[in-house]
Amino acid sequence: MSGSLLLSRALGVQLLSVQTGSMQPLLAPYDLVVVTKIYPADLQVGQLISYHSLRDSSMIITHRVIAVDIAKNLVTTKGDALAIVDPPFGAQQIVGQVRYHAKKLGYISDNLHKPFGLIICIYLPALMIIGAELVRLRRYYSGYHYALYS
Repeated sequence: MSGSLLLSRALGVQLLSVQTGSMQPLLAPYDLVVVTKIYPADLQVGQLISYHSLRDSSMIITHRVIAVDIAKNLVTTKGDALAIVDPPFGAQQIVGQVRYHAKKLGYISDNLHKPFGLIICIYLPALMIIGAELVRLRRYYSGYHYALYS
């Protein structure tokens, strides 16, 4: 799984989990969105994009483009379920365009970022593989093969 995440990053693809209901009914909390890079010149009104929040650059917001000012390099977005328009932001804040979304698959992504999810999905399977290999090696070296070559 980590190999596919590295490959997706190399190809300019990000998997993001929706955290709020600002884009309902299209996107609900814990939906997974697949975001790919987009050039500012390719932006169009109506597209869903993800961008870094002006308040907190570590937070990524996914909203619909409602205006593009190419001359000023500004983009304005709005959540479908919100009455208020987002403040305009520079195109350099854009992470990419939403290409696909999958209902509720964001739970997996969210849980992999928590200690319990890491233990269950990463550490436990790794320990099981290591344990199986140790058992196999013990059997190999304590059995017939070891006696022949020692």
